[in-house]
Amino acid sequence: MSLETLKLELERATDPTRPIRVVLLGVGPDVNKQELDEIAATTGGRSFRR
Repeated sequence: MSLETLKLELERATDPTRPIRVVLLGVGPDVNKQELDEIAATTGGRSFRR
């Protein structure tokens, strides 16, 4: 699934009365922090890289 498709699916599923909890953990040197941040921002969440 592409990043854009994932963001669209999350936007469709978002309901302010029933928040979606998304926890994003990126592990390793190949993690794209910008992509994690974009996904988290779609649902009002946060991302972390270790």
